[in-house]
Amino acid sequence: MRLLDANYLLRFIMHDNLEMAIEVRTAILSGTVHVQDAVLEEVVHVLKRVYKIDKTVIADAILKFTELENVETENQTVIETCMQYYS
Repeated sequence: MRLLDANYLLRFIMHDNLEMAIEVRTAILSGTVHVQDAVLEEVVHVLKRVYKIDKTVIADAILKFTELENVETENQTVIETCMQYYS
């Protein structure tokens, strides 16, 4: 299992660094990756404040990522609830 940080998750979502996006995709396809809640919080913050992305788009991206088969989170139910309220 690999632990992903915010930089890798941002690259995967934004595809602005193809090399890192491919590395994350490869990691997901080759086994389980884990994303901590704090990392998801940081990603939401950066997507909103730096990239100026709409809240509903952010919530959708986070949910789609965390629902991938080989992605493990600390508490998926809490993430889903938070993203519903956030959007």
